[in-house]
Amino acid sequence: MDFLENKLDTKIEQKIQQRLMRQSPEKTTLTEKMTNHVRDEENATSEENNKNYQDCQKETEWGRTRSEERTPQTIQQGPSTGSTEEECELEVADKMAWLYIGRLKPNITTNNVRKFLKRNGFKGNIECEKLSTRGERKAFKIGFPYSYLENTQKTDFWPQGIVVRRYHFRRKAEDTGVELQ
Repeated sequence: MDFLENKLDTKIEQKIQQRLMRQSPEKTTLTEKMTNHVRDEENATSEENNKNYQDCQKETEWGRTRSEERTPQTIQQGPSTGSTEEECELEVADKMAWLYIGRLKPNITTNNVRKFLKRNGFKGNIECEKLSTRGERKAFKIGFPYSYLENTQKTDFWPQGIVVRRYHFRRKAEDTGVELQ
């Protein structure tokens, strides 16, 4: 019900503004004068000018004016990928998936985690790093070949109660900025 009342209030305010604009054309803002001047050069009528000006000034549901909606957004170009098949000293690294696993008992080590993954069919490079935690529970950052990621997303893969989620790499604050002397 509040939504309808708000909608009705905005409609009433718009109607009042339209009538005021028609009754007092001598009170114009600089933008209106500029808009009118450009439109007059194009042989447009003053009613048309007021309507166009009001249309430009109306806010959309998201809080932007129509002129802002028309501005094209810049498209960021993504990274490019090499395509040459020549042999050289550069080689492509295997794609890795990184997960956070937590709520593990204090006696669990990185070797225990690696053994668990190998026992469940993981082959290739498996990286495991202990993370610092508060309290007794342990947590690890694990990296493994991306092809095994789908297996880890099954609920019956992990023991009950273990927290598993995507690992978010943090940016180092010291790498940003400029050195001051």
